[in-house]
Amino acid sequence: MKRSLSLTTTLALILTLLASCAKPAQPSASAEPPASAAPTTPASAVTLAYPAPFADYDDYVYSGVPSIPDYSVGAGLGNVENFSQFSAGNRDWSTSYGYWHSDNELSDEAIRLIEQNGFAVSDKYSYAEFFQLYEANRYEYVPSFITSDSAVHTFHLMFDYVLKDLEQSRLYDTLIQLSRGMLDASYAQYEELKGASFENAALRNTAFFSVGLKLLDSDFSIPGEVADVVSQELALIDAQAGVIASPVLNLGGDIDGDDAYRADYTQYITRSHYNQTEQLQAYFKAMMWYGQMTLRSRSADEVKSALLQTSALTDPELSALWFNIFEPTNFFVGECDDITHYQYADALKDLYGAGLGSAAGVADETRFTQALAIIEKMEPPQINSAAAAPGYRFMGQRFTLDAYVFQNLIAVAVPGRMLPDSLDIPAAFGSEAALKLLEDDVRAFPEYSAQMAKLRAEIAETPQETWTSNLYRSWMYMLLPYTDATDGAGYPMFMQSPAWTQKELNTFQGSWTELKHDTLLYAKQPAAEGGNGDDPPEPPDDRGYVEPAPTVFGRLAALVKQTKTGLRDRGLLTDEADEALGVLYELSARLTEIAEKELENIPLSDADYELIRTYGIELEHIWDTSKHDELWQTDYGSFSAASYLNQHPCGVVADVATDLRGFVLEEAIGFAKTIFVVFPRDGKLVLASGTVFSQYEFTVPISERVTDEQWHERMNLNDLPAIAEWKQGFICDVGETRYGY
Repeated sequence: MKRSLSLTTTLALILTLLASCAKPAQPSASAEPPASAAPTTPASAVTLAYPAPFADYDDYVYSGVPSIPDYSVGAGLGNVENFSQFSAGNRDWSTSYGYWHSDNELSDEAIRLIEQNGFAVSDKYSYAEFFQLYEANRYEYVPSFITSDSAVHTFHLMFDYVLKDLEQSRLYDTLIQLSRGMLDASYAQYEELKGASFENAALRNTAFFSVGLKLLDSDFSIPGEVADVVSQELALIDAQAGVIASPVLNLGGDIDGDDAYRADYTQYITRSHYNQTEQLQAYFKAMMWYGQMTLRSRSADEVKSALLQTSALTDPELSALWFNIFEPTNFFVGECDDITHYQYADALKDLYGAGLGSAAGVADETRFTQALAIIEKMEPPQINSAAAAPGYRFMGQRFTLDAYVFQNLIAVAVPGRMLPDSLDIPAAFGSEAALKLLEDDVRAFPEYSAQMAKLRAEIAETPQETWTSNLYRSWMYMLLPYTDATDGAGYPMFMQSPAWTQKELNTFQGSWTELKHDTLLYAKQPAAEGGNGDDPPEPPDDRGYVEPAPTVFGRLAALVKQTKTGLRDRGLLTDEADEALGVLYELSARLTEIAEKELENIPLSDADYELIRTYGIELEHIWDTSKHDELWQTDYGSFSAASYLNQHPCGVVADVATDLRGFVLEEAIGFAKTIFVVFPRDGKLVLASGTVFSQYEFTVPISERVTDEQWHERMNLNDLPAIAEWKQGFICDVGETRYGY
């Protein structure tokens, strides 16, 4: 019988019942965490504490009334005041001053779309980073259109930078200490339990932590008793060949049998930002090992290994090390979706008592029989990964709402649909436009409609507190407004067109793709720049416009503040990142205020226009901070478009779902594209330009999961997937791509 839980119930279970997801009571905000990241866990790992919020979230709700007067765009943009700035035949001012910003030249197709919708996105003019067009506009006195795309993209830069810095400066060393401690404890248990029924389980743990430690430290000497099986396991990890039986997990059992534990070794293809240093590569593989390999509840001997790991983690020092990795990653990504030692300890504390803290106590055969019965009743994961069988994971991977949506729209839930579509997410969040674009799936898979209806009803009930309980969810909460069509009176013309609704879906996909990229290691995957110079005497009026999306900008400000506060209070933020996040917070808050003024037809101040004019400088400052570390000091030789992209890419790629029959679903961000928008200013219509996401979805064989480096090479060669057909309703000049740097 298919198991069915409402999302509200699911989230409640994850937040309150899954002990592996619980976090210890936090130190007070005034406490100064020591540089060594001292223990943040209770003295005893078997004492549970309800997870306190890592940082508060100050929600934003727009309560104004949109009051922009109606307007329309004339044929040939004849009523657009500054059309000459975008026309190849009218370059008088620009050429007299010495240059012409040809990337703002409109094609006939772009003009047609602007006449119809008030805006157009051009595939012809693309940029390696979002800020570049805004800086070009500032130099050449072209009005800028500040997109929400560029703002949320900038948060991705900081999120990825801060996470990467944390992994290198704190988590890597902590993971080595934890691995060594667990190996020592496991070997001691093995020595103690020789000749007992738990001997093989202890030996398995010795091999398990030897693999993790060898991945982290190539100089580590593997204990002789497990040298052969560990070498076999490492060879499979290096080969990344596919779904294969694990020598270590199947130690002492039939590795060729039907019930052998099989792991997806393609997951060890180092992806996201983890190829940038050897240290990050090692951390990625070790965390993938600790996060994916499952000691199944249905296997008595594997449960014995899980119990012995739980026993070892009753040691306060080892427990502290575990929590010093687990709690920060909880804040970034979300609650664990797997059974860990914390849940084992909670479920078995009455049965074992103090005996849980010793190998001999755990190995008591009478209690073990009872323990098996308790473990079999533990809540299984909400998201299936490569190992669908319920079981214990040393670190585990995280529950995310989007993966939950995917899981309920593929495989068993929707027979025959083995991979999801990125449009499933906004559709489940309430987007009618996204659901309409999925009509083929609705027709092809009979169970799809009912499952989607169920998901939409459940998600609609999710309270704000749940949406903003960690950075991953707060990011998704920021994207929610993109699922609402802004087609009512009082909005600017371009926002009332169906094409804008599609552009909003593209922005949703773009930012979501960056989120998946940044958190690829932790989130569980469902299986199935300023310049100077003399100004011209009378430059054009370059007063620009902010996308009137106050809710997005407001929630971005809240998300940035939540990130900054949560990490700074725990000493997990560098001064540079703290400053850059402060700049992004102030910028987001100001953009929120400007968007509110625009919607309510309140004239902007000179300071507002100056912010729009210098927006590119602000973005470049934040971007520059995110790239100022040793990871980007690579010598790519002489300057070229390719080297510029490789050092400063906005392009990222992430695999988001797996069909274990041989394919994975990839989501990617290409060059930033140019958007042209007509907006009202002082009773006249003005044309502005800005940058938006280019987003692609495609499938590849499971053994060819795509890395950022491979994606950058494809971008350099203009070897990109086709633009989705539905996006060609607002994207013009398809296939005529050229690049601005």
